[in-house]
Amino acid sequence: MKGYFFLSSFLPKLQFDFPINFSFDDLIRLYTSNLTGRDMKKVWLIRHFIDLKNVCQFLREEPIDKHGNFSESELSQALDNQEGFPQYLFDYLEKYQTLEEQIRFFPSVLSHFFLDAQEQSNGFLRYYFDFERKWRLVLTAMRAKKLKIDLSKEFQFEDPRDLFVAELLAQKDTSNFEFPAEFIEMDEALKGEDLDPKEQYKALAEFCFYYILDNIQDHPFSIDYLLGYLAQFMIIDNWNMLNEK
Repeated sequence: MKGYFFLSSFLPKLQFDFPINFSFDDLIRLYTSNLTGRDMKKVWLIRHFIDLKNVCQFLREEPIDKHGNFSESELSQALDNQEGFPQYLFDYLEKYQTLEEQIRFFPSVLSHFFLDAQEQSNGFLRYYFDFERKWRLVLTAMRAKKLKIDLSKEFQFEDPRDLFVAELLAQKDTSNFEFPAEFIEMDEALKGEDLDPKEQYKALAEFCFYYILDNIQDHPFSIDYLLGYLAQFMIIDNWNMLNEK
């Protein structure tokens, strides 16, 4: 509790679309110095989700997200030595031999991650990974509808018995896509037909930022608040880096 109180009091309030006057590495050093090993495992898990996404970036030979636990060289070594990742990732890479297949079917890896993470997590972590999974499914469904793509194929790695998945699949043959009730604000953020890709990215990032804020703002002196702060920091940091480019 002492570490939570210090960090929550010390860390400046985050605001979307405003610069941050310290780095992500600074934040991780603060967390490492003031949180317990058990808490840092939760920090590690949030960053490990990024590591998994970075595997796909690595396969594409595209720049990786620097917020993960592994640098690019560490990521390469982990894949070569088959360590540092769940066994299902290596099974996946063994199953799909061609680079095209490994990239094409990578959503199955993330689906497996979300299933495991939600079963093993509680508090903010459960909320966070549930949210990360759902907004991606909503975005996939929205784009499939717009591009007239078979949604059942896009959801081939999802459990059709899952209530949220079933709700989206029920719209497979409808004329218009209706956002689930908890994502109505996402609909408002993305509905502009004239938004260019950068504006769409900003709208989605801002939606995610405030969705997380709603969950943590009433519990400032808790590990859940600090985990949410970490997630929000990464959203802002990515947006600021994109702006700089």
